[in-house]
Amino acid sequence: MQHEDTLYQIDSGQTLCVSEPEPPYEQLVSQSNADTLLYLPKQRVNDHLHTYPDAGCRLEVPIIAIDRSELFYLTVTPGKYDFYKVSDQLRVKSTNILLARIDIGSSLVHINPDGERIVGPHLHTYREGYSLRFAQTLENTSFTSPEDPWKTLDEFMSFCTIIKKPEIQRGADQWQQT
Repeated sequence: MQHEDTLYQIDSGQTLCVSEPEPPYEQLVSQSNADTLLYLPKQRVNDHLHTYPDAGCRLEVPIIAIDRSELFYLTVTPGKYDFYKVSDQLRVKSTNILLARIDIGSSLVHINPDGERIVGPHLHTYREGYSLRFAQTLENTSFTSPEDPWKTLDEFMSFCTIIKKPEIQRGADQWQQT
């Protein structure tokens, strides 16, 4: 079983690393339940101001369904050596199921389980039996500027139906503001 270190940003400003295993395939949710969770209207849990993480760091922001039925985490992870290589993802807190992830950067290559090769920025959405192992190009999607991590994060939050978005500010000297 794979383990991934997850960095949590605690309200007091502390940071914790914990190891969270990916759930076994038999515990994955149905496609219809995953779609319902992804498109469920969501909002930030609080009005805290978060700072976009530096290269190699991770920001995890709690998100809640507007009807308060489910808690989620929005995770932003810039690359360790390439700040413009970024992964933004949304996962369900109760089951630890990843619902969506966007990977941006100029030198990305992903190979789907069926052998299809995706070159460049791409979007993963939950697929029953495969979790996020399949990806698609960003062509014909709502993502307009995959070279801009800031704009892509905003568009990813919209894609994940986060209606009241968390307050995230740019860090110092991270990229040119447009």
